[in-house]
Amino acid sequence: MSNLIWRGPKLYFGNRVVGEIVPDEKYPGMWRIVRPDGSLSDMVNRARAKDACEAAFASSERRKRGRQSQLEASRTVSFEKSDRNLLAPEEEVVA
Repeated sequence: MSNLIWRGPKLYFGNRVVGEIVPDEKYPGMWRIVRPDGSLSDMVNRARAKDACEAAFASSERRKRGRQSQLEASRTVSFEKSDRNLLAPEEEVVA
């Protein structure tokens, strides 16, 4: 989404704060995403935290609008019964 802008640790969509990352209290250089309920994500580096925060916002916006992006739709996989015998045992699909 081209309208997303980082200002410090906060992600903005227009004038609205839609995401935030915070430094980990124990490990320098590691960051966490603040979830909408206030809980924190697992720790990751800053670049990954920003990327994941943007992806979470984009995903929530698509859910609100009830659609998938073309990239997500192309990644959606449906297994037919005939495809199941091509999977390794640890990849077996339960129907």
